[in-house]
Amino acid sequence: MKKHATAILLGLALAGAVGMSATAADRADRGPPDGGRDMVMPGMMGSHGMERFGQKLGLSAEQQASLKAIMDAARPEMDSIRADMKSNRETLRNADPGDPTYATTVANARNVAADVAGRMVTATSQVRANVWAVLTPEQRIKAKAMQAERRQRMSERRKDRGKDRGGRDREM
Repeated sequence: MKKHATAILLGLALAGAVGMSATAADRADRGPPDGGRDMVMPGMMGSHGMERFGQKLGLSAEQQASLKAIMDAARPEMDSIRADMKSNRETLRNADPGDPTYATTVANARNVAADVAGRMVTATSQVRANVWAVLTPEQRIKAKAMQAERRQRMSERRKDRGKDRGGRDREM
């Protein structure tokens, strides 16, 4: 139970709602990289990462229970959003470019993707606010620092794309 509740915290505590909207819109044709397990914190998938996060913050049993309740309450909406993303993705994949209604199908899919991205931003923002309310001021400071560190690491990785292990540019 403790492991599960701690795992839930990571998925919630530091979600980037603004980033999620861009991510959701960008991934409308690909789906989430983790198959939808990580509700609101891209890049921190799996229970081990969430467990470490909870340990670093020093969550109490009561906080862990609160976070589990928050996640459980949010899960149906998140599942619905992911299902809508998947359906829209399939619509685009199955659209025939030779069909006279192709442009209309794509325009409709674009509108659906925008709506779904907006729903995702709203839902993840609410979850984040609920989680934030459970954390103490000290835990919030730690969480913000951890989020900044994660963003820095991600930025470093982006810079290294296209390089081999020796740091040299790869031949493409």
